[in-house]
Amino acid sequence: MQNEAIYSDLIKVLLTREDVNKLLWEIGVLRESLFKTDAGAFANILKSQVRKQVADVIEKYISAGDRVALLDFLEEKFKETPDIKLTLAFDPTQETIQKVSKWVKMSVGDVLIDYKVDRSIIGGAIVEYGGKIGDFSVKKLLS
Repeated sequence: MQNEAIYSDLIKVLLTREDVNKLLWEIGVLRESLFKTDAGAFANILKSQVRKQVADVIEKYISAGDRVALLDFLEEKFKETPDIKLTLAFDPTQETIQKVSKWVKMSVGDVLIDYKVDRSIIGGAIVEYGGKIGDFSVKKLLS
């Protein structure tokens, strides 16, 4: 139950595949800290090398006894979280990513946005999810 709760809290702040790739790196650094002789290594790494919003969630749930199991769970769960691929003609702002993520999560559930920029589509977007592609680009309309 605790594992699902931490995942649920983290998926709210991790919106893109890039965000999750950073999380996986942070998990690796935290895992390495567990094998250091310094008793406070984990806490120090959590505060100094993990993004604050992620560190706050981890601190809320993690205890000394289950750190490895929880980190393993998060790593596997986020690797399994599906992506919705989004091709845009522009670099999206963080606000745009948040709005799209909110809409996507309300529509299809917990997914991550894996976006790329392709200026040749001129405008609109190309969306790939669940083996289907929707081309809503201006380029398609003009061809």
